[in-house]
Amino acid sequence: MVNKLLLHRASFEFSQDGNTDGTTGDCESLTIDVESCWMHDTEPGYFVLRTEGWSMDSTDELEAITQKVAQAIKDIKQ
Repeated sequence: MVNKLLLHRASFEFSQDGNTDGTTGDCESLTIDVESCWMHDTEPGYFVLRTEGWSMDSTDELEAITQKVAQAIKDIKQ
């Protein structure tokens, strides 16, 4: 009998050039940790964002990134 594998945590790292105002470094990084994935059948888990600076022109960009992470978790759990 094979036990179902449970995903507990996943981490996604993104990077981009610093913003044009020069208020961040040459490179910006964003880490999104997804925790307690196994507790949620219909949702990917808890999103924990970690960064020292991540610039966006609109909230649509953050939504697009989190949707990509959520889809990746869904694909892994299948």
